[in-house]
Amino acid sequence: DWFEDGTPARVIGTDTDITERKASEQRLLHLSRKLELALEVSQIGVFEVDVEKETTFWDDRLLEIYGLTGQPNVQRPDQWYGLIHPEDRLRTISRIEQHRGTNNTFSNAFRIVRPDGDVRHIRARVTPFRLESGETRILGANWDATHDIIIQEELAEANRLAEARNRELEEAKAHIEHSALHDFLTGLPNRRYLDAELTERAARSNDGMGATAILHLDLDRFKQINDTLGHPAGDHVLQHTAKVLRDSIATGDFVARIGGDEFVILASFAGSAERLASLAERIIKRLRDPIAFEHHQCRTGASIGIAFPSDGVTDAKQLLLNADIALYRAKSQGRNRFEYFSPELQKGAIQTKQLSDQILAGLE
Repeated sequence: DWFEDGTPARVIGTDTDITERKASEQRLLHLSRKLELALEVSQIGVFEVDVEKETTFWDDRLLEIYGLTGQPNVQRPDQWYGLIHPEDRLRTISRIEQHRGTNNTFSNAFRIVRPDGDVRHIRARVTPFRLESGETRILGANWDATHDIIIQEELAEANRLAEARNRELEEAKAHIEHSALHDFLTGLPNRRYLDAELTERAARSNDGMGATAILHLDLDRFKQINDTLGHPAGDHVLQHTAKVLRDSIATGDFVARIGGDEFVILASFAGSAERLASLAERIIKRLRDPIAFEHHQCRTGASIGIAFPSDGVTDAKQLLLNADIALYRAKSQGRNRFEYFSPELQKGAIQTKQLSDQILAGLE
């Protein structure tokens, strides 16, 4: 009803309790602020693609990441393509095309070139969704991973350098160990290596794992070559001898230069001396051949003493001494030959030593 002056005579209204709606609005506002704060703290830029209109909305953080602060928020896809690094462009677009029309969430990684020329590494996460109206949209997030990539590259480079340094150290260690156990001139194992190898083989022999024989070789007329043609010729002869010995021994045998013109071979011994005799004869025959050095022919030879365990027990030091006694016998019998050790030889050597001592004592 209304009064004659047009004012309402009565007012009718309703009150509605909107407490729950206001609470929901506050919760939504609070959640929105938390999301905004999270995006700001994480420095993640967000974009939304309108598939039908082929337009993309970028938030301010995304514009900042791409160096486009102050530019319009609405971009076209082809404008974004132009910012991708030329080397990554085809691969990046191809990955997007693979997921076009699907409902799959996917990731991408690429570099961009900002308008100021700065190159940045971008990581992306993209997912499609549908509005209630049925329109298709694509929501994506980009973040600048340049700092992480640089750290990864620096760590990878540091790791590469460390591995290279470790390889150098290992190579240096191996070189030092090799030099400590090998003769510099011939490359053969030296006396130190021989002692260790002989001790190990003697232990295996005593454990029933195969006996070892020793061939002690000394070059004949080597001093004459050094005195007449010089040490370079002598070195050449020693290197030739080392090659002959390496070529003559069987797999599993061991050859060392123990000093001067002396060499020692450790050969497997199966109870028969025939193989040892064949090996010694082959070496002596080859070392009789003239050795060419510059315009000269160096002629030398070899005497060899052979010793092997006879009682089933191998004493490394005694075996080496026995081979030395046999070598002395070979030299005293005219050189260019080999001799086996025998108890009679040892007895004769002892008697000769005693006689020599007695003669010296008598002269005194």
